[in-house]
Amino acid sequence: MLNFLNILLAATVKYVNSDNTMVIVWGKPTSFYNPTPYVNTTLNWIQCVQECYNFERCVLAYQNSTGCNLYVFNGMPSVKKTNSTQDFQVAFKVQGFADTCPVGTNPPTFNNKNASGYLYVTDNVYYPQKVWYNISLSGSSWKLTYTTSSLCPSNYNTYVTYADGRQNCVIILWSNMTVGGYQNVSDTTCKQFGGTLPTLNFPIDVDVFTYLANLYRNNFASSEFYIRIDGVRTKSCQSNPNSTECLTPEGFTFTDPSFLNSFQQYDWVTNAGAKEESDDNCLVLVYPNTTKFMQVDVRSCTTKGTIQALGMLCAKPAFT
Repeated sequence: MLNFLNILLAATVKYVNSDNTMVIVWGKPTSFYNPTPYVNTTLNWIQCVQECYNFERCVLAYQNSTGCNLYVFNGMPSVKKTNSTQDFQVAFKVQGFADTCPVGTNPPTFNNKNASGYLYVTDNVYYPQKVWYNISLSGSSWKLTYTTSSLCPSNYNTYVTYADGRQNCVIILWSNMTVGGYQNVSDTTCKQFGGTLPTLNFPIDVDVFTYLANLYRNNFASSEFYIRIDGVRTKSCQSNPNSTECLTPEGFTFTDPSFLNSFQQYDWVTNAGAKEESDDNCLVLVYPNTTKFMQVDVRSCTTKGTIQALGMLCAKPAFT
């Protein structure tokens, strides 16, 4: 339950919880049709303000004979200032004011300083969004401007959330052309998508990568293919791949900045020293998987070998 405080004026009320605050002032939206608010006919005014607080997208609440009108960040009209004699009230959702409400004129833009807000929107979007907005007063009207950042670009397939709270965006790409399968081309392609070839740091990594391979397997020219991930055998290990050091991450170079320098999550078809062809120096995931998840092997950095259908995975930190 939110704290309920009477502050400043009889017509200014504040709800407080975490970083968000609902500030009630004299005012009235200038439009009820374009944009059209969400309307709830069963709520009273106090419940209406609470509903806006709880609703991820809501930045403004207003009550009239139609009911509770909730305006979202990308659909808030300008709001005209009124006074106590007109008896119109609105509630703005803003950040700050966690302990006490500032003293000043024209709240929530106290003393004509812009009010700011932040939302984390997960409803009705493919990827969660961060929203930053400002409320400014111009003459007798408040207006809202905003910017957004999506968790992942729209061309990425999915995202991974780790136990420590980090999130990565992931995309699987496929190429049945020879040049597209080269390790160096795959690395460059990932960079063009803002990411890097990924490594396997946690069980969820190979879980998600296997899921994507199964989901998009029909896009590959063959039912057998391998998917490039990060890891190229060092020159010193190419002639003696089964030496002790060469069987560890020290035997490979990695570009993924999040790599934990461990092969703990690597389920090998053979081992890190595998080398059937002279060019078998690059790490790949092999499909179809004979175990629950895809296994790792060391295959050609170009396109040598029997499996010719190739793909790659790219990953990038979320909100970047």
